[in-house]
Amino acid sequence: MAKQDYTACGAIQNEFQQNACYRSIAISKNDANICGKIQNAGMKDGCYSSIVISSQDPALCDAIQTQGVRDDCYLYGARVKHSIDLCPKIKGQSAKDLCYSVEMPGKQLAACDEIHNATLKDKCYREVGIGNQNADVCLKITAQDVKDTCLSAVGVLRQDQKICDMITTPDIKKTCQKGVNVETSGRQE
Repeated sequence: MAKQDYTACGAIQNEFQQNACYRSIAISKNDANICGKIQNAGMKDGCYSSIVISSQDPALCDAIQTQGVRDDCYLYGARVKHSIDLCPKIKGQSAKDLCYSVEMPGKQLAACDEIHNATLKDKCYREVGIGNQNADVCLKITAQDVKDTCLSAVGVLRQDQKICDMITTPDIKKTCQKGVNVETSGRQE
């Protein structure tokens, strides 16, 4: 049988071997239509996933039947495309949180508000706060060290001593003050 001729797969009597034949040819040809001929749902989902990875086309994720595999596919697509557009399609909260926390240029605050996991939410707020040089976003962070690090970065980027003054962790505050060229040796805290 020629490597590219999937029609011969239909003549194989053993269902597993037949499905494996379709999967192998679909992947080698990067052809999702051939994946549709696979009878076993798990193998079919694996076939679609493989083609999404090789083609970097997350639109194929819609064809995946198993919810967890489909969620992982959308998450992969979001990472590859550096976009959160696929995140609302994800059903599992953990995968959805990871999706909205994908690092990307120009991420907006609304993406962070969709995240339920506190650590990922803080990471997202830090990214948006620093990316937009917005101390108000940093103040939404719950973990004090992450909040202070965010404020320090924004303070230095904006060369704004008032932002440094919001920092409660002494070492991070000093770093911020040095970054905005404030002489701290003579200041009273």
